[in-house]
Amino acid sequence: MSDAIQDNYQPKSLPQSRTARVLCRLFPSWRNVLAAYSQLLPQFESLLSNYRALHISQLALQHDHQQLAVSHRALNQHSEEQTLRLNLLASTLHARPRPALRSQAFQQLTAAHLPALLAQHPLPELQAHLSAIGDRLRRADAIGDLAERRLMAVGGGFSSGKSSFITSLIASTQVKLPEGVDAVTAIPTWVAHGDNLVITGIASSLGEVPLSPELYGKLSHRWLQEMGCDLRVLMPFIILRTPMAQYSHLTFIDMPGYNPGIREGYTAEDGESAAQMMKNADAIIWLIGLDANGTIIRDDLDFLRQHAPRNAPFYLVLNKADLRPQSGLQSVIEEVADTLHMENISCAGISAWSSDLAQEFLYQDLSLHDFLAGQNQPAELRQRLRAALEQAFSSARTQRQLQLDEQARKAQAVKSLELDLHELGVFNEQIAADNQIDLSQWRSTQAAEPGRSSIYNLLFNKPAKPAAKHSLPTPEEDRPLQARRTERIAAIKETLTTLSQQYEMQDDSWLAQLDRLHEELSALI
Repeated sequence: MSDAIQDNYQPKSLPQSRTARVLCRLFPSWRNVLAAYSQLLPQFESLLSNYRALHISQLALQHDHQQLAVSHRALNQHSEEQTLRLNLLASTLHARPRPALRSQAFQQLTAAHLPALLAQHPLPELQAHLSAIGDRLRRADAIGDLAERRLMAVGGGFSSGKSSFITSLIASTQVKLPEGVDAVTAIPTWVAHGDNLVITGIASSLGEVPLSPELYGKLSHRWLQEMGCDLRVLMPFIILRTPMAQYSHLTFIDMPGYNPGIREGYTAEDGESAAQMMKNADAIIWLIGLDANGTIIRDDLDFLRQHAPRNAPFYLVLNKADLRPQSGLQSVIEEVADTLHMENISCAGISAWSSDLAQEFLYQDLSLHDFLAGQNQPAELRQRLRAALEQAFSSARTQRQLQLDEQARKAQAVKSLELDLHELGVFNEQIAADNQIDLSQWRSTQAAEPGRSSIYNLLFNKPAKPAAKHSLPTPEEDRPLQARRTERIAAIKETLTTLSQQYEMQDDSWLAQLDRLHEELSALI
């Protein structure tokens, strides 16, 4: 009950005025009314007190009801978010890759023939190269036509505007990549031309996971952190197709910032993911946010020097140029260009760009649009894979040929040593028994062929030091000299035979098998 209502119900005291006394004398029943009123007054006050308590309880209940309603809505929202996370996780775990006929055939053929070749002659480099080519072919089968497009890595530090930069290149104004401090790129996104907006997550199994624009917009670091597991391991990247006809042969990679620091939800995997994406890129666009920096910082330079491919074209964008006075942009461009030159980093051009306005204010050497137009060419993946395959097998042939040459040299040395020993009469038991071997010429070759001295010592058993006086003869010394020499001759013959077998020339069947495997794998690609 409000205060106004409560005031209206304030109890009245017994009338004490002259009029009341007159009424009591004239009307005796009025005194009875006043007496009854005095008896009912305490009851009325008690009821009024109870009413006030009930009113306060009602207000408290209303407040609690409002709080419960807020909590209920929050729980419902949390439940919906958790349902989204669980459904996304289930879809990712059960995603089935599209048929990968080329990569499967490549893997089967490699598994069928490579182990036998490596068992004969271990070549770990060849195995590593073929494994890498198989992974690239498997990824190409998974992403379909994107494999024939050039990868344009868009990198930079945290909050340099990478997502907004790619958004500024998209034809549709309704498509916008996640931006801001919280809604930033948590999973690398590949943005490519398509007739309609289609967003697809690619699972680690290379299966496809359809994503709605609303769900894609939620994939921030904080949202993923509440999932309870690292979705970035299960879904390494996302493909976003949207109309970009002017860049139909390019795929832009929206990479996470390499230097998130201690921000909530960020881990070292962000930097590792950015480095891996950059190493696989065909060209690089590096962004510097002019709202925070006026030049390229040392961390950027170190990251580029360590991870940027040397043969990949490099272009630098000074983003958020609309936040700087236009009169000072030229000096900023010149300072950045000088820094890149001193660091020996080749740069195709520098652009002062505004992602919000989708406008270029100034550029040096090459405009952004001209750079992108020059890169807008088919990737020629098949030719690249075949070139990598040719390089791998050519390196294997070269290594094997070096092994054969080394075996031939050792075999020739063993044969030469055997002939020398025959000329000296080492294997003639009568000459050896009479100790008539002329060692003068053979000794003269010791300096040129130090390895032969071991056979000399084995044959004649020359002690390094004279035996001490009064020392007891060893069992070896007790044996007849002829028996010892006969056993040493037999040992030398056995050693020469073993070395000859070990170093004897191999036929070219291994190389023929290697060439045949090369031809079959090249035909698959």
